[in-house]
Amino acid sequence: MTTIHDTLKNDILTAMGTARYLETDTGFPAPEMLRRQLMSLFEQKYGPGEGKEQLEAILPADMQSEAPVLPADGGTAADLFGEFEELDRRFQAQDPAFGTPNTRLLERIWKGLDASLPEAQDQNFALSPKARKLLAELDDMTGLDSVKKQVHRLAALQRISKIRESRGMKVPAVSRHLVFEGNPGTGKTTVARLIARLYREMGVLSRGQLVEVHRPDLVAGYIGQTAQKTEEKIRAALGGVLFIDEAYSLYKPSSPSDFGTEAIETLLKLMEDHRDDLVVIAAGYPMEMETFLESNPGLRSRFGTTLTFEDYTPDQLMEILLSLAQDMEYTIPVHAQKALKETIQGYMNHPDRHFANGRTMRTWLENAISRQAGRLMNVENPSLSDLTELTLEDFPPLS
Repeated sequence: MTTIHDTLKNDILTAMGTARYLETDTGFPAPEMLRRQLMSLFEQKYGPGEGKEQLEAILPADMQSEAPVLPADGGTAADLFGEFEELDRRFQAQDPAFGTPNTRLLERIWKGLDASLPEAQDQNFALSPKARKLLAELDDMTGLDSVKKQVHRLAALQRISKIRESRGMKVPAVSRHLVFEGNPGTGKTTVARLIARLYREMGVLSRGQLVEVHRPDLVAGYIGQTAQKTEEKIRAALGGVLFIDEAYSLYKPSSPSDFGTEAIETLLKLMEDHRDDLVVIAAGYPMEMETFLESNPGLRSRFGTTLTFEDYTPDQLMEILLSLAQDMEYTIPVHAQKALKETIQGYMNHPDRHFANGRTMRTWLENAISRQAGRLMNVENPSLSDLTELTLEDFPPLS
């Protein structure tokens, strides 16, 4: 039997460790992809029988059995190299001195087996399984039809930009920063967090964290302190998304000397300085956000895309209420659901209401759970039905 050099063995084991990390981190079946590619290369070099035997002597025992089937859009050597290259790019974004050790590792293995490297133009730019899962998670959210379409378009734009860049073409100079307009409880923070994770998965952002701030987090009471506070929050958000809730509160036209103006000016400068690895999302009520965008000439140009979060309908709010209850392992009888929906409709028609959409549904449910607990206080051994069912009487009036 041919003897495999120790350096090649070590490289294969190291590459398998990297593949396992990728699978854990992104959900992509990189270990199985690597195993199949290696099996093909070993059989080409040493013959079907000996090649299989040589590889199985190197691989860990759990990689020698049948593994999950690869997705239909993945499995080539170019796909594998693309995954390793993307991992190197992500670490380079955090530390430019990182280099391309994972890509070079695969190149050594291929050369050690006298195999040709895959052509760069064959790189697969399909969305990874984790990215597709995040978009599916968005699509499963109640309502928000226009928001969902826009987020899909944003993802498509980022993907096409990466393809154009890889082919030496000009990339559209479209700002990544966003405005979220909508009333409270319409899912703005949830969608912002999802975009952060999606952009990280697509290689647009290096970390994918969400840093949520309000006016007090950015504005101080003394000259010079506001710029420092704003810069600290932006640095914490680098590689991810800075989500400014009620961003319009930074601008107070009735108080020209307000330090919010300093926060806006600092924000604009650092948004430009870090435009390649930072997304800023400014959120708030529609009318107030329009006033905010007009307060400084640079805001409108920096925030190129606005997503409008519509209020939920009574049917959608009922769906949200039932979903929240299910997540907490509670049920609401069908006859009670009809009455609760009528309550929602009546409250939404009330001119003096202070309604927060999904947030109101969560608070209403939490109050019902608390009242149910009080109702069961003297029940010595409550049944499973007692513990899970919320009655109509458990729900207090909406106020």
